[in-house]
Amino acid sequence: YAMKIQPKNSLRKMYDSEPWRVCAEKNTFACCKHPYIVELSYAFHTPKLAMMVMTLGTCGSLGDYLTKYGVLTNELVCFYAAELVSVLLYLHDRGLIYRDLKPTNILLQSDGHIQLVDFGSVADVQGHIYSVFNDTEPISPFISTNTPQELLSEVSPSMFSVFSPSYDGNYESEFKMGKVGSIVGTASYMAPEMFTLCMNYNCNQARDRHTYSSNSYSSGSSYSYQIDWWSLGATMYRLLTAKHIISKDLASMFLKTPTQELYVMIVAELKSVDYTILQSHAPLMSILNGFLQIDPEKRLGNGV
Repeated sequence: YAMKIQPKNSLRKMYDSEPWRVCAEKNTFACCKHPYIVELSYAFHTPKLAMMVMTLGTCGSLGDYLTKYGVLTNELVCFYAAELVSVLLYLHDRGLIYRDLKPTNILLQSDGHIQLVDFGSVADVQGHIYSVFNDTEPISPFISTNTPQELLSEVSPSMFSVFSPSYDGNYESEFKMGKVGSIVGTASYMAPEMFTLCMNYNCNQARDRHTYSSNSYSSGSSYSYQIDWWSLGATMYRLLTAKHIISKDLASMFLKTPTQELYVMIVAELKSVDYTILQSHAPLMSILNGFLQIDPEKRLGNGV
């Protein structure tokens, strides 16, 4: 098993204005049963820590493999891509957008198959997962069903005291206002519509070195499931070439300080993806070109 341990103080700071996300990853894992998704076995908490116990990825991630051994063969990339397509279709069918697909989130198992991990960025478009704290039936006999307030409260008589005093408890309306209009993911794997959204709303809130998150918008739906198909194409390209679709430095710089000049540079990079190194495998080039369409309506996977 692998255990993910999160200090409650950190969770308070991270989710003060969006408390539904406290239990989001746990609830998503609990509601998803797929051979290529890491299985959540237990979830529990102490007065200071929140913990999830999951199946262990025994062979590291595809990111680790890339670093240690270099690029993967065309056949191996196609094999892993097929398994990822299966996972994404499963999630999309349940109204979930993964939003942070990248090699380091794809674990390798001893049997040669992959398992997707880290569901902290998932968007619940239909509102099923984030509303689970209102349910009275347990998700699983092995999984804690504490609400976000119960999870974070220690000895305070008020369940909501750990959050901002201005929070009115309306999870669903707040979630639907911003969740698919927010900048979430890892810069070099983000779809073009993410950068367009960032440009439109002048997003400048950094989550960490290369990953960003902001839920300060009330614009409604700004992107949909298509962003996962772009990220799949960007992940495949990375595994095949050891290169990023877009420069990490440029993407990170733009997300911190979005300007028209940087936006034009990003669009230019996205439109000039170098496929020449893949000329020996024409079908694979065709697939990548389909996933890496700038227009999400024309992107391979749209409408599935």
